[in-house]
Amino acid sequence: MPALLLFGMLLNTLIPQDEPEKHHTLKNYLAAWSEANPTKRMELLEACYSPTGQYSDPLLLFSTLSALHEGIQQFHDQNPGANFSFHSSPKFHHNFAQFDWAMLNTEGEIVLLGEDFIEFGTDGKITRVTGFFEVGN
Repeated sequence: MPALLLFGMLLNTLIPQDEPEKHHTLKNYLAAWSEANPTKRMELLEACYSPTGQYSDPLLLFSTLSALHEGIQQFHDQNPGANFSFHSSPKFHHNFAQFDWAMLNTEGEIVLLGEDFIEFGTDGKITRVTGFFEVGN
């Protein structure tokens, strides 16, 4: 077998073929955090997050999709108009992802930076989020 063909086959096994789907899942996840409408937010979460997904950050801990949905509602009650965007391109390997995010106020100014580590289930939905950000005193 020619070396170039062998290298191409090896490279194909190393590059995740489901990366575009996982990136779309992460876009839906960030969109859910930015969505103020509870019905639309739940639709986004149901499309990307496991019903038994685990979420933790320095301030919060949720063990179901519905608990996460309620937590996001409380976030919107306390931070009207806030939204989230990617602050780095997501990185993927196996069933994991990592990305940096920015929380923006209504003027589009960054008010908080953070980092999330994601685990995906076999169905492609998020099963675990571990988030980090600076907690003020």
